[in-house]
Amino acid sequence: MENVVLTEGLRLHRLGLSLLPLHYKQKKPAVRSWKRYQTTRPDEATIYHWWANHPERGLAIVLGQVSSCIVARDFDTMEAYEQWAASFSELAAKLPTVETSRGRHVYARADFEAIRRRGKETIYEFDDGELRLSGCYVAAPPSMHPSGSQYRWLISMVELPPVVDVFSCGFVPCNREDRDYRENRANRVNPDDRADLATELPKKPKTLGTQVVALLKENNFAPEVWQQVLAAIEQTVPRQQGRRHEQVFHFCRVLKAIQEVADLDPNQLEEIVYLWWEQASKVSGTSWAETLQDFLEGWPKVEFPANSQPMKQILERAMIAETPAGVEFLRGEKLPLMLLKLCRELQRRNPNKEFYLSCRIAGELCGVNHVTANRWLSLFERRGFLEVVERGSNRKGGQATRYRYVRPL
Repeated sequence: MENVVLTEGLRLHRLGLSLLPLHYKQKKPAVRSWKRYQTTRPDEATIYHWWANHPERGLAIVLGQVSSCIVARDFDTMEAYEQWAASFSELAAKLPTVETSRGRHVYARADFEAIRRRGKETIYEFDDGELRLSGCYVAAPPSMHPSGSQYRWLISMVELPPVVDVFSCGFVPCNREDRDYRENRANRVNPDDRADLATELPKKPKTLGTQVVALLKENNFAPEVWQQVLAAIEQTVPRQQGRRHEQVFHFCRVLKAIQEVADLDPNQLEEIVYLWWEQASKVSGTSWAETLQDFLEGWPKVEFPANSQPMKQILERAMIAETPAGVEFLRGEKLPLMLLKLCRELQRRNPNKEFYLSCRIAGELCGVNHVTANRWLSLFERRGFLEVVERGSNRKGGQATRYRYVRPL
């Protein structure tokens, strides 16, 4: 029997959406905390983990930039929806639409830079429903509503919907837009007051290129090192929304591959990180402080710089090592066994510390695609050989998953 919710979850995930599992007939997430999924999409292994053995669970779409800028207009009543559909019939005919217990959910994509200028990026509440932008989620088909009815696609999201101006497409009722805009303007800082706030707010790093060059000169770096740093920035800035966090870690790995930079304290690289953020923020919109924190956290976690070869040497040692006990379930298949032995060898390098391994690197080493490698790693987890300490991303360049090999070494 087909696992409908798993199939739908994988389909929406491959469209570029961030998802959450919901408890059966509830709108409450079936995860301890869903904060991370507001900025980082779960990978396919997580999708399988959530729904493969729990087909009764519901499914929710996390809204905002993490989900390719998806937003949702929640019409609480059919009357409200029909009034909107009559006024915006072309949009009503093509935007993804869901039948709810009382009304409709209509999905679109939004220009978050334009929304940000109005000062409010989360939820607009109306008498007839809500406009949900980011920092929130929406129950989606085939979830069951607490009332017992089922969410159902009327116009399926077979591809990402078009970008609309949420303030002129009828999602915001007449007069409400102007009122919220006036309120947001009233809550902004008056330019005359900025001088008084200057001593209280942290200062932004100074601009820019000359300071980075000075930093490199202080460490006796040749001009070609500066060119390598610029290339690292160009190579790793995110090209689409929802990828900033993993690209920060990729940036760490690429910088670590530059010999003259690799051993520096990450705080010494602040100006370089700011250069990267200036480019990345044009896509992600994330704050400078959050990006700096992610870089400072990621720098010491880099075990293998980009394009390094130590993994092949570790694999060679793993291939000639003895076979672990309890692997009869593999029925003699050599490639998954080789990957399991690699995991054990990575743990042996530092028995008291977890190791990082991405499904893409694992796939390259074993000669299979990253999806197959990811399935094998999930199998080892289920069989009690591996424990996931921190799940990463299966995207190219994303942060690897942190594992612990829990069987005897």
